Amino acid sequence: MRAIRFACELGFYIEEKTRQSIEKNAPLITKISWERIRDEFLKIISSDFPAEGILFLKNTGLLKCIIPEVDICFTIPQKSPKRHHIYDVGTHLVMSLKHCSKKDQITRFATLLHDIGKALTFKKDDKTGIITFYNHEVIGARLAEKIAVRFKLSNKQKEKLVKLVRYHQFSVSEIQTDKAIRRFIRNIGKEYLEDIIALRFADRIGSSAKPDSWRFDLFRKRLIKVQKEPFKITDLKINGYDVMNILKIMPGPQVGKILSKIFNDVVQGKLKNEREILLKEIEKFRN
Repeated sequence: MRAIRFACELGFYIEEKTRQSIEKNAPLITKISWERIRDEFLKIISSDFPAEGILFLKNTGLLKCIIPEVDICFTIPQKSPKRHHIYDVGTHLVMSLKHCSKKDQITRFATLLHDIGKALTFKKDDKTGIITFYNHEVIGARLAEKIAVRFKLSNKQKEKLVKLVRYHQFSVSEIQTDKAIRRFIRNIGKEYLEDIIALRFADRIGSSAKPDSWRFDLFRKRLIKVQKEPFKITDLKINGYDVMNILKIMPGPQVGKILSKIFNDVVQGKLKNEREILLKEIEKFRN
């Protein structure tokens, strides 16, 4: 693995006899600690040649020893009527990794793993020849969690890896509501938005799609717009103390009901989330 890591970091080829030796001794990798395997692997996928690194691992037999969930994907076809894919799942994963612009290790790891659930959800209709992978993102997230444990990732790294795999299959339709986009942001978390966008972009290119998409561009713009709006009551420019001070009431359920009503009006666009406007709105709740 270290030889492959050096090749990926320095842009070198591996000498043939050395490559043959790696292939011959690949099964011995199972005797190495997972911490060492993890460190070398993460350096490979964060190098300038991550895709080549994965292919090196596959061709030498190392990949099936450390991530068999990815190795088996090279046997899973995707080309079928009414589908845009031209590669098998494994090749698609490698091509996606190749086009992942972020060098963040976990984002690239998730890019490599994002479709591993397809191996277990593969279905082909005998009449139409159409291939489907229903709920592959859910199965993939479960597999990603097992891989994270195997690789001794930190809890934070595991959380990010699993979330990126679980929610990579998001819709970018122009008819999406703001509510749907807010739900997506809540699911993935604001801190991982750039990562999931980088993964999705790599996924598109790795599927031979065009880099530019007006729907994708529109979705990114709406992400920015929607984030300026409140997601929860605590995002309001007012709080319970304002309600109690203005209405001269004590803490209790009434305070929460008033804040909920104002929050719903803001979410529905009836009120702007501006402090002066919301303070005046509180006044309307006087008995």
